[in-house]
Amino acid sequence: MPKDKPTDEDLALQFMEMADHLELTDERLADYPQWQDRIKEIIAFLPDGVASDLVGRMQSYARDHSVDTQSFAKLHGLTKAEEKLLTSLAAGLSVPDHAKKLDISVNTGRVHMQRILDKTAASGQLDLIKMLHKH
Repeated sequence: MPKDKPTDEDLALQFMEMADHLELTDERLADYPQWQDRIKEIIAFLPDGVASDLVGRMQSYARDHSVDTQSFAKLHGLTKAEEKLLTSLAAGLSVPDHAKKLDISVNTGRVHMQRILDKTAASGQLDLIKMLHKH
């Protein structure tokens, strides 16, 4: 039996989930009803298959570019707070951006960063990201 075609609402929800997962915005789109409505309008306007293709490409990109921060953190004995920072760094955020996102002080973020560098023996953030992608 063929798979049911996803509704515009299903595609809008999938799009918002992927946008949040890929951190394409600073805020969660699902938290703003006006964004939900606007994305549904845009998807309804697109030719058949385009929205499904876009969501599929986003999902494929996420799979291809994901790193396993959890196992890397476990291997190096990182705390949950340090793992959260590592995940933010892997997503392209800076320490100040991460601090703002989690509502912690930048100094606290810097302390977490230094502890990560100490535990992993990385020479800096760039070295840390390289290590993470090789893991």
